[in-house]
Amino acid sequence: MKALIERNIPALPPMTNPEEAKAAQKELYKIMQDCLYGVMPPAPEKVEVSLLKEKSADYGGKIVTRTYSVGFETEKGYFAFPFHYAAPAGKTKVPFFVHIDFEKESPNRLMPTEEIVDRGYGVAAFCYTDVTSDSADGDGLMAMYSASRAAQGNAWGKLCVWAFAASRVLDAILTLPEVDADRVAVIGLSRLGKTALWAGASDERFIVTISNESGCGGAALNRGKIGESLSGMTDVFPYWFCPNMSKLRGVPAEELVFDSHFLFATIAPRHLLVGSAIDDEWADPTSELLACHAASPAWSAFGKTGFICDVESPVCDKAFHEGTIGYHMRSGGHYLLRTDWNHYMDYRDLHRV
Repeated sequence: MKALIERNIPALPPMTNPEEAKAAQKELYKIMQDCLYGVMPPAPEKVEVSLLKEKSADYGGKIVTRTYSVGFETEKGYFAFPFHYAAPAGKTKVPFFVHIDFEKESPNRLMPTEEIVDRGYGVAAFCYTDVTSDSADGDGLMAMYSASRAAQGNAWGKLCVWAFAASRVLDAILTLPEVDADRVAVIGLSRLGKTALWAGASDERFIVTISNESGCGGAALNRGKIGESLSGMTDVFPYWFCPNMSKLRGVPAEELVFDSHFLFATIAPRHLLVGSAIDDEWADPTSELLACHAASPAWSAFGKTGFICDVESPVCDKAFHEGTIGYHMRSGGHYLLRTDWNHYMDYRDLHRV
């Protein structure tokens, strides 16, 4: 389409059939791993799930709420962190969200627990700073793996650590009989929307990947983008990414060997949802929508319809949910609102995922 041609978006590798697409996805994943997010350690052989607190008849008896701890062995010993759980009381085979959350308590300003559960979904939420700090410190879970990794250009950054933790929460909830293992989504806002994308790319058990206003280093195309840039982020938030990301300092977006649709394409043929806000120019809604268009051929290789949308710039308060890639832009600014959650649940209802 015209807008992508004008931005000179790099082409995806050839993807004409599933076998070719899978080979291309490995190539794309390695590019994004080595340039931006870093390498995850192997998943632990097992996780231990401990119930810390439970209300079996919360919210007037209609919701089960629990707090769990998930723990596992690492290179340097045992590590554990808590997560909150809420699901419809007495229900089985419940579709779930794994929410990478900014908040330690549940419910909170970014997660309307009652509304989510009233619509038939469960949610397992963990606070990202319970895993590792949002700073350059190599603490928490990051410190539990070999210090020699820090000398490697593709050593994991904080986004990768938080994505690894999202998979451990998934490990934990899949031990629970009420969770539908085939219908679990991962969701995050802003930097945690970037994290959700990497979690979805790295773990095929997430059937739906949801990125809410993740912008640069997440859903937004870098070429032609307004607001934040990868070059600028090398000075402000380098620790979110792998050390190799520092090589992008001063590099124009047009000279990058990748763009965000490479990451999107690694998620095919599973479901991808992107949300924007009209006043969030820093994240750049148009660049997020165009990334959905640019990634769409990856879904075609698997016989799926990718992004069904006839516009090149977002339409406020309109959702494009027909394809396997979904997108909406709402009124307002940078936040994860009930409006966003309801858009994502509308999509999941429509596609039964």
